[in-house]
Amino acid sequence: MKIKFTLLLCPFFFLACQNRLPQLSSPDGELTVRFRLTSAGAPEYSLSRGSDSVLLWSAMGLETEEKSLNSNFSLQSVSHDRQDITWETVWGEERLIRDNHCSMMVKLRHQTGLRMNIEFRCYDDGIAFRYIFPSLKGNMTITDELTSYRFAENNEIW
Repeated sequence: MKIKFTLLLCPFFFLACQNRLPQLSSPDGELTVRFRLTSAGAPEYSLSRGSDSVLLWSAMGLETEEKSLNSNFSLQSVSHDRQDITWETVWGEERLIRDNHCSMMVKLRHQTGLRMNIEFRCYDDGIAFRYIFPSLKGNMTITDELTSYRFAENNEIW
């Protein structure tokens, strides 16, 4: 009887894992950035510090002369990595710089076939992301960046 019950639950756990949003945490585990595609295929991200929201779901994307890259995407894959290195500067206040971050590469495909990757980096004191076009042939003229920052609270920012 116990075996049948366990086997019945396995598909539900599998489905629950499949619906998890891609996420990335900082090396100290305090910051967490999440990624999702809306029902229209629009990329969005959010940021939390511990259990507190810092950025609510915020839009991502670019506008180009050729096409709008803010919707009609499908998620192809997600991979994670971690780096902890120290490098020496040629000029600056500090001679050695520690680069300690976790990263997540989100690979997307636009309905036109164009591939766009978004690389997120999560440090202990902040996040960064960039758009990468691995299969771009020729030129693309970016006319607008559609990235938004929807802060959870109305804090004073410097």
